[in-house]
Amino acid sequence: MSFLGKSKKADLIKLANELDESESNGEELKIIELRAKILASDAYKEDPEFVKDIFEGIVSDRIDEKREQKEQQLLEFELQKIRLQNETQRVVEMLADKLEAFDNLRRSLPSGPKRYVKVSETLNVGRHVSSKKPERLPKREYLHEVPNERSPLKCYGCGKPGV
Repeated sequence: MSFLGKSKKADLIKLANELDESESNGEELKIIELRAKILASDAYKEDPEFVKDIFEGIVSDRIDEKREQKEQQLLEFELQKIRLQNETQRVVEMLADKLEAFDNLRRSLPSGPKRYVKVSETLNVGRHVSSKKPERLPKREYLHEVPNERSPLKCYGCGKPGV
């Protein structure tokens, strides 16, 4: 009887159905009523070890089913993760190609008036010289890869790795 003490209602319902002690699906019965029906059954009175073996089989089937569901969910999650990584990589490459095409198009168009930046320098002799130099745009570098790893966290105060 002790094996019925820590059981779930679904397991007790299946056991009662196996022993033909439940008239319906057993959902409306309480756990105590299900246990009482199982203990009062002819099969339990004749061979309690047989009923215990049936019950252990029901429990192990439920556990195996849960494990399979978790594995299936994990596989689906991994598949979704791979799909998203592929999509991200494709979008990054597409955007990099568009940006390169834009830069090439921009270079081929006639440029507008040059912009100048005022530059001041102090010479060794103490003279201050100002001049205008053309403004230079920074060179763009395109990454076609998404970075996979981040650098480890470090403490802002002491610089030790970790949190």
